Amino acid sequence: MIRKLITVVLPIVLPFIVYWLYVYFARVKARLAGKPEPSFKEGPWGYIALVGALLAVASLVFWRFYSGQELGSLLVPFSILTPGTAPGLGPPLTPP
Repeated sequence: MIRKLITVVLPIVLPFIVYWLYVYFARVKARLAGKPEPSFKEGPWGYIALVGALLAVASLVFWRFYSGQELGSLLVPFSILTPGTAPGLGPPLTPP
């Protein structure tokens, strides 16, 4: 479950959270200075894209080292290892 949160949810959600924090603090700063609030086009879109890309790479690196698979190992589907887990697909195959 934690792997799904780190590799799927976090890379998608964190850039939006960072943007919402930016908007909140930019609005507070503008109000305190007596200036108009920043528009949507003035947002840090380059930084948001960079953070999203870095999080995606970090999740792939994390998955590589903590997946439990050794480098170059054969990936055998679970249904082949435990017969009967995927009904309707015929007899289980033996791994090579």
